[in-house]
Amino acid sequence: MAVSNPISLDINLEKQSVILKGEEKIRVSTFVDHENGKYFVEDYFDGVTTMYEAMCSGEKQSANGPCYGHIPEGEKTFKWISYREAMEMAFHFGSALIEKGFKPGQETYVGIYSQNRTEWAITDLTCSSFSMIGVSLYDSLGVGSSKFIINTAELGVVVCDTLKKAESLLKLKEENEVPTLKLLVVMEPLSEEQVNEAKQKEVELVTFQEMVEFGKEHEKETMLPSKDDIYCVCFTSGTTGDPKGVQLSHGNMIANITATYLNVKVGMSLSPSDRYLSYLPLAHMFERCCQAIIIVCGAQIGFFRGDIRKVADDLDILKPTLFITVPRLLNRIYDKIVGEVEKTKGLKKTIFNYAYRKKKSDVAKGVVRKNTFWDKLVFQKMQAKLGGEVKLMLVSSAPMSKDVLAFIRVCFGCWVIEAYGQTESTAAITCTIAGDNTVGHVGPPTPNFMVKLVDVPEKDYSAAEGKGEVCCKGPCVFKGYLKQPDLTKEAIDEDGWLHTGDIGEWLPEGTLKIIDRKKNIFKLAQGEYLAPEKIELAYLTSPLIAQMFIYGNSLKAHCVAIVVPDEQELTKLAASHGWEEDFKQLCESKDVKEKVMVELGKVATECKLNGFEKAKNILLHSEPFTIENGLLTPTFKNKRAAFEKKFAEELEALYAES
Repeated sequence: MAVSNPISLDINLEKQSVILKGEEKIRVSTFVDHENGKYFVEDYFDGVTTMYEAMCSGEKQSANGPCYGHIPEGEKTFKWISYREAMEMAFHFGSALIEKGFKPGQETYVGIYSQNRTEWAITDLTCSSFSMIGVSLYDSLGVGSSKFIINTAELGVVVCDTLKKAESLLKLKEENEVPTLKLLVVMEPLSEEQVNEAKQKEVELVTFQEMVEFGKEHEKETMLPSKDDIYCVCFTSGTTGDPKGVQLSHGNMIANITATYLNVKVGMSLSPSDRYLSYLPLAHMFERCCQAIIIVCGAQIGFFRGDIRKVADDLDILKPTLFITVPRLLNRIYDKIVGEVEKTKGLKKTIFNYAYRKKKSDVAKGVVRKNTFWDKLVFQKMQAKLGGEVKLMLVSSAPMSKDVLAFIRVCFGCWVIEAYGQTESTAAITCTIAGDNTVGHVGPPTPNFMVKLVDVPEKDYSAAEGKGEVCCKGPCVFKGYLKQPDLTKEAIDEDGWLHTGDIGEWLPEGTLKIIDRKKNIFKLAQGEYLAPEKIELAYLTSPLIAQMFIYGNSLKAHCVAIVVPDEQELTKLAASHGWEEDFKQLCESKDVKEKVMVELGKVATECKLNGFEKAKNILLHSEPFTIENGLLTPTFKNKRAAFEKKFAEELEALYAES
């Protein structure tokens, strides 16, 4: 790939970041020319400063090869469109928008309310072709948040994948809840009756394909953005309150994908032959940045069929070489494989354990591969679950278990690198480097960030001791919350540092470990501060615990918890005691609860939790916490307000019992 600023990727794994001179002990990547005062690498990709130029780069790198693919209904192969075809569709879709009265430029916001699919990407590219601003609506945020986003961004047009979503917005329009909404574009066929009903509500309802065809008849001139123009507004899901609209520029995006790619490139250099399955929500910046990396390198993006239960089949068909995921999915894979191994006996189990030890010793030496004798004999079937050709995995959104991380590296024969960041930083702030076989950290700063820790006296964290709130600065930091300047000032200080709210610790090798959260702190009756996320992470190290919600009442001196046990582990525990009930019945058993409390006590001791941090009473819950049931954010964090509302009576009862 042509780059305008080639840099050395030689790394010393014992010194992965550099401390700059000064009292703040700011750290930067070893990939930057820090000795000459250059702390960022903004101009790595030749001629790429905006997302539109990233697409042009992909067209050039791939020689107009396959860009976006999907599996048509009833078929079992991907159907592809080329880079140029994607750009032409975006041009015509944008031309249609302009002909219908939406002006090119930064005053036009375009809503996208859809699962990942080709039309999502085309709509996004349309915005980059005409300097418009894309605004994603989360499918899981509900109608209330959709109304808030539409009104905050004053959306006149929203592109929906299904008629059902369009109808939910039409209902809001009918009730005069979204007065700015004028045009709904749907990716499904429409009837004349449906179009007329929308017209009665003063909304034009049209299909995506009709818009493209209409644009062919009314072609307009593109209005290409600059690096400083806003690329998108990504509303953070938040655990409480209304979402916040994070404004990200084209420059933010290019800086972030550059920085992340340099860390990825140590283990895998992308080319047009590489393939990627898109299934994580595109409304989340982690997925969008990963796609941008694929695009700028001219590689191929295949979209899943919209059904998470069929992702395994989609992987088998596409056979991706780069796999982006979240810990939750890898945990499921780990649990399933370990469960199957535990059921085996005799020679088969002995061979697996021996093969695992042999490959684990290779990983410890920095050798990761999938072409050994042990792969053919033992691990190939596991690797086939992801298509069999994955060269590298990138994981983000939540902390990763040390055991799971090591296990995946061994069994799947590829590097697994872990990224840490947030929407306000565009995506990754730090990222582990392929070749580093250690676990329990999120790597060094990526090459477009300066990172420092600041004191958090209320929690007794001192930056001088290498612990404190993670703050970052650089070309990836967002441009502010849409129409919320006060909240922007809370997030970014007067010197330009973004305060993440996460508590980090620098490890001797120059990598960062996330150890706590500054916020989500409860003050208990005797004045102690309780950080629930820290406690949840501690308890989740137990294989018996799948999910947990810790709750603290300021009128009480201790905390309580809602716990979803790991079904396989709980079933094993039940069998060892001769209990034959099903999972739901086990969760309702007092005997089982006592055993789980004993396990939690052991974990609390091992993790050195303080007395007030230990859950004094628990409710075993058989239904998992999910995005769909409203208990998790799209980034799989506990929605604390939703838990408190749903389990209000149960939480009160837990305190009464304890």
